[in-house]
Amino acid sequence: MKLFLRSLLISCLWLCACSSSLDQYETLADKGLLPLSSQNGFLGANLYLSEEFSKSAALFNFLKGRGGPNAISIETSRPLRMKLFYPMEKEFYIADLSDVPNNYEWVLRGPYRIDRRDYRELAGLFATGIEEPAFQFQGKLFRFKPTRAEFLQMQAEALRAMATPTPDSKARTRNRNNTLKTKLADQPKDNPTPVPTVFQPLTFDQQTLAMSQGFAERAPNGDVIHTVRKEGETIESIAGWYTGSPSNSKDLLAASGMTEATKLIPGMRIKIPLSKVTQFKAM
Repeated sequence: MKLFLRSLLISCLWLCACSSSLDQYETLADKGLLPLSSQNGFLGANLYLSEEFSKSAALFNFLKGRGGPNAISIETSRPLRMKLFYPMEKEFYIADLSDVPNNYEWVLRGPYRIDRRDYRELAGLFATGIEEPAFQFQGKLFRFKPTRAEFLQMQAEALRAMATPTPDSKARTRNRNNTLKTKLADQPKDNPTPVPTVFQPLTFDQQTLAMSQGFAERAPNGDVIHTVRKEGETIESIAGWYTGSPSNSKDLLAASGMTEATKLIPGMRIKIPLSKVTQFKAM
């Protein structure tokens, strides 16, 4: 009897955990293909997916690398399942909600080939063209990748800024370079990065260049961001690499919103506070 009650309790807790994310969006479940808007981040499917990737590091990092899907479907199976559709590539991915207690994560696999029936339906939904979907994230409109129009606009603004430098901007550039050279002269020769106290937010191009040279990703405030790449990585090994001591692992967990019970899986992003960093090269 006790064993039966225990099993019943576990099942109830599992069902609550998996259904809680659909409390506000239950009308979306088991309704087939749900298109995501490229302009309105407040539509139901857009809002649902934005809430899920804000809670799941694995889903966020997948979308960061792959881009947002153009349609999703939500299936109230066990486990809760979501499909992410990319009609341009004629493929989709499957995401299952992990049933591990205290570890809200989507586990993704794929890609799979979209079948003809779904592809015909997707073609009808996006007859006017396919654009990167828009989300409401951290209080503002957000896309994982800019649309073509946004990219061309950013490119034009960058070219204008390069073509019309002002005398003041030239002077500021010289002063900044002189300051940076002075600071770098005080650095150990095996650590060519600027000291933490003079870190300035990097542009996209600067970030890309630094990472291509083997440096870790940087947050706007200078914190280092490490992406878990393989099974077996531990918070202690990450702390040891970037801070010089595994004992700083608790600071990394706190900065990343994790606990000691959190299991590291590929795709998770670990934040290393700038004040603790001694190694800027990627692990």
